[in-house]
Amino acid sequence: MADLPERVELFSYLAGYKDIKFQAVSPVDIEAAEHMGELHDALKDSKYTGHQLEMYLVRLLFCLFADDSGIFDEKKLF
Repeated sequence: MADLPERVELFSYLAGYKDIKFQAVSPVDIEAAEHMGELHDALKDSKYTGHQLEMYLVRLLFCLFADDSGIFDEKKLF
């Protein structure tokens, strides 16, 4: 809090003093997010809910990212 007066410009967008520029989102990313949402809803409808559901989806997302970035030895494992 002591540094807030010196860094108040970081919050200027909240008051509308600064425009925020967003990068365009890849259509592939949008489609992947939609698939994850559909999977979430399907699992939730099958009574797989709460912390277990959220942890499963986070772990799945990590595995998909790891596979795409080449962390795993085998190609296209997921």
